[in-house]
Order: sequence, then C-alpha cells, then structure tokens
Amino acid sequence: MDSFDARYSAVREKLEADHRLFLSDLSDRETITLALSYWVGFPSLKEVCVDALIAQWGSDPDFVGKIRTLEQAIEANHDLAVQYLMKAATEARVPGSDIYKAGFLCRELFRSTQTKYQPYPSTRNCDTWPDCLGSTLFELDDYSRQSIVNGNAAVLEVVQVVEKSWDDIPPEHVAADESSGSLFFGEVQSKIGCDSKTLRKHIHAAGLHLPGNGQGNVRYSFSECNKILNRILETSSTKSHKANAQKLKEELSPEARN
Repeated sequence: MDSFDARYSAVREKLEADHRLFLSDLSDRETITLALSYWVGFPSLKEVCVDALIAQWGSDPDFVGKIRTLEQAIEANHDLAVQYLMKAATEARVPGSDIYKAGFLCRELFRSTQTKYQPYPSTRNCDTWPDCLGSTLFELDDYSRQSIVNGNAAVLEVVQVVEKSWDDIPPEHVAADESSGSLFFGEVQSKIGCDSKTLRKHIHAAGLHLPGNGQGNVRYSFSECNKILNRILETSSTKSHKANAQKLKEELSPEARN
C-alpha cells in the first residue's frame, strides 16, 4: 500500500508540475523543450509512470482508478505539447495538421485499453516516438501511417526553424547560461556510466541537440545537463544510471560549485 502510494504521489506531482509549466509564461525555448520531451518521450513516460504500475498493481481494484488518472494526466500534458507544437508550426509557416493527427494516434496507440496493436514491440531499435513503433508502423492503415510520418517530419522542421532563430540571438543574451559552465557529451556519458546510444536517447527525450555523425564533442550547459539528468531520473530503469545522475545533479548545483 505504502509503496504504491509513494510511487503514485511522486508521478502525480511530476505530471502536475509539468502541466503548470505548460500553462505558465515560459520562454519559447523552455516551452518547446518541454513540448519536445513529451513528443519524443511519451512512450517511455507512459511505460515508467503507468505501465509499470499496471504490471505491479493493475489487478487490485483499489488502485485501478488512480492509475487511470495518471494515464489521463500524461495524455493531457501530451495534448498541450501537441497544441504548442502546432502553434509553433503556424508561426514557422510549416503545415501543422499532421502534428495533431500524429499526436492523437500516439495517445490512442499507447492507451492501456488499446489491444489491437503493439506500440512498443520488444524488437524496437529505439524508445522514442515514433521510431519505437518499429514494425508496428507498417501494420497501421495507410492514412494513419502517413499521418505519423508526416507529423513527425513537421515537428522536426519546426525545431530546425526555431533553432535557427535562436542562432540569430545576440551572444550577450545567451552568454550568462553558458558562462556558468558546461560539459562535453563524453563527460556526461562517463559520469553516468552508460553507452552512447542510451545517452543519446535521454538527450533526445529532453529536446536537446544531438551530436551528428562524427561529432562527439558537443557541449551542454549546466542547465541543459540538468534537463538530461532529469530525464534519466524520470525514465531510466537502470539503478546505477539514476544514482549517477542524482550525484551529478548535486555536483552541478550552485551550492556545490561555490
């Protein structure tokens, strides 16, 4: 009982905090980062926050209703993320209708009552949306499959347009964040103790820039590192990775660096 209540309370608190962030006056950079974390990270978030609880307590009628409220909260946040991405698409003059369709299909496919398709096959090569679908993508009807492909392409195009606009911001407006310190991709990987593919997954889920082919020396500011570490703490199933992420968060805190 206590174990379920603790897990439920922690997940609910995180989801409610994200919901408040979506409705607050965040900067465009912060909002699109949050929206992207729900777009690409919805499968992992659903698996950790809902499916894991269903597997352990889903047969107990005392817990089913509470688990369902968590699923609804995740879907509500995902819908807010989709709405923001559609708004960003309009501003970037990118067709955004498929973003809505793909987002709707994502929630439908991962809903716990959906049994026709396996949206998270064990043979998948990636944990992020929509690549996590693997072969399941080709089991969908043509309309749904094309909507998912086009919607994700539109989101990627929006991100490219938005990131280009950030590149045009005068250096003095971004210097404060970077001057506080940064870590290379390889340094973060070493401190977490994970392989490159795993770290890339968490960086992608955090909505941050990934190293390109042969580009391993990307720097992440301490604030960006904290976003990566938060994703690891929220979604990783590897205890050592979570413990190392917590340790690194403490090392990067202003108190520890002063």
